[in-house]
Amino acid sequence: MGFFSDIKKTLDSAKETDISKMDFARCDGFAGALVQRFADQSIPVCPMCGGNPHWLLHVAQKTVKIFPLTVEDHYYHLKCDSCGLILHTVFQTTGDQKVPFLYNPSPRDNMTMMTFDVVGNRAEDFSMAGKEMSIWEINQLAESKKR
Repeated sequence: MGFFSDIKKTLDSAKETDISKMDFARCDGFAGALVQRFADQSIPVCPMCGGNPHWLLHVAQKTVKIFPLTVEDHYYHLKCDSCGLILHTVFQTTGDQKVPFLYNPSPRDNMTMMTFDVVGNRAEDFSMAGKEMSIWEINQLAESKKR
């Protein structure tokens, strides 16, 4: 069992991120354009402040090598430029897999799960921190707060 618990520890440690050290920016140019388009099209209204955010991004990738596999965790953090809400999703790939939801960012076609990391400075419900919701559910919440 020691070998499998070591693998689990390694995979769990690959999920650690420190939001306070992240640099968020718009990625409208060539690099990051797919992720930026995914953010802008998938969540057009902020679920916390109800505004039309210009999502700021932080994209990270962590690689864990477990012979003979290489597992990559792709972290996509989105930050609302109005209220400071931070959401993230993680997609895990092995080998040469693509990240499918980036190529088809429609929330109706995609049930990509996102986690609320920081609820922002206009939050009315702080219990949302740490909750995981689908993009569809996030958009339903956003519609109720739309201004």
